[in-house]
Amino acid sequence: MKRYVAVTVGASTAALLLAGCSGGAGSGTSGQADGVTTLSFAMWAGSTPETEALETLVGLVEDAHPEIDLRLETAPFNDYWTRLAAQASGGTEACILGVQSPRTSSIRDLLLPLGADALSEAGIDLADFDQSIVEGTQVDGEQYAIPYDVGPLVVFYNADAFRAAGLELPTTDWTVVTHARR
Repeated sequence: MKRYVAVTVGASTAALLLAGCSGGAGSGTSGQADGVTTLSFAMWAGSTPETEALETLVGLVEDAHPEIDLRLETAPFNDYWTRLAAQASGGTEACILGVQSPRTSSIRDLLLPLGADALSEAGIDLADFDQSIVEGTQVDGEQYAIPYDVGPLVVFYNADAFRAAGLELPTTDWTVVTHARR
């Protein structure tokens, strides 16, 4: 959650620096009043717990940065991409968009490139992220999105099979090692 908060704050800062969201009326607006900048944040959520987790994230960002009023917009995953296209065609897309890395290239026209200076000003160092997700959020070598995760890695094992084979059970200090096949 800490990384996601940091990335959302960075994205909020980048949105402020780049002014990359719609300025017209509607759901994608940004605005400023009394020193508070309102930004819309679109993300998919298909359940109450997912929406509540995102609302918690929004609250953490706003608590850390009272100069930002972050407005959450959600839609179920499959509807999210249709809604995103509809909002873009109407000029009401959100200031901050949740993007699945394989879809970055298909929506790049909705995004502004994030140059090294903008990322640095937002406090984002791409070296802090796994290189595969950094590359996944690039199009033709240009950064279009800020990475936030690579998905959870989970290992399941059959303890009875390990014991039957005379092997020690895995521990929490295991590391991932890749081996090339011959």
